[in-house]
Amino acid sequence: MHQIATSYDAMAEVYAERFGDVELQHPLDRAVFSGFAGLLERDGATATAVADLGCGPGHWSAELASYGFDVVGIDGSAGLLAIARSRHPEVTFEQGDLGALALDDRSLDGAVAWFSLIHTEPAALDRLLRELARVLRPGGLLLTGFQVGDGTEPEAFDHRVVRAWRWPVDTLSRRLAAAGLTEVARGVRQPAEGERLPGGHLVSQRTDA
Repeated sequence: MHQIATSYDAMAEVYAERFGDVELQHPLDRAVFSGFAGLLERDGATATAVADLGCGPGHWSAELASYGFDVVGIDGSAGLLAIARSRHPEVTFEQGDLGALALDDRSLDGAVAWFSLIHTEPAALDRLLRELARVLRPGGLLLTGFQVGDGTEPEAFDHRVVRAWRWPVDTLSRRLAAAGLTEVARGVRQPAEGERLPGGHLVSQRTDA
C-alpha cells in the first residue's frame, strides 16, 4: 500500500486536474452514482453512513454528501487528501489503509471502491474484500468500479500511476460473493475518448445476518 500511496502523492496535482471533478466524469459513471445513492435512500435509513474508499481528490465523496449522507473519504495518499480537504471542506477525509480500515464492524450503510481496488494484487484481493464486508452492516451496499478484462483471469496492465489489474466482471463478482457480498447489479461501458479499457461496475450487498 505504501508504494501505491507514494505513487499517487507524486501525481496528486496532475491526477486531480485530470479526474478530480464530477463534471469531468463520463455521464454513465455519474448515472451509476446517482443510482447507487437512490438504492441507499430507498433503504430508509434516517442517517446513512457511507465511506468512499480510495477517495482520491474527494469529488465522489462530495457528490455522495450532496445526497445528505454522512460521508467519510479514506485514502492512503496524503497529497490527494490535502487536495480533497481543500476543495471539499464540508466532507470528512481520513488517511488510511483499505486493507485495515479504522471503522467499526457493521458501521456502514454503504461503501464505494471506485477504481481503488485495481492496484491490489489478485492474490491479496480476497482479504481486502473481506475487510470491506466487515464494515458493512447486513444489507449494506458496496459499489465497485474497475477496468474490465477479457477471459476469466485478472490481467495486469500499465496504469498511468502504478501497476494495476483489469478484471473480468464474472470473476470479480465471484470474488465479492466469496467475501459475503452478493451481486445485485452490474454494468460495462466501452472506452470513451482518452480511455484505453472498458469500464465496469458492480453493486454488491452484504447478505449475512
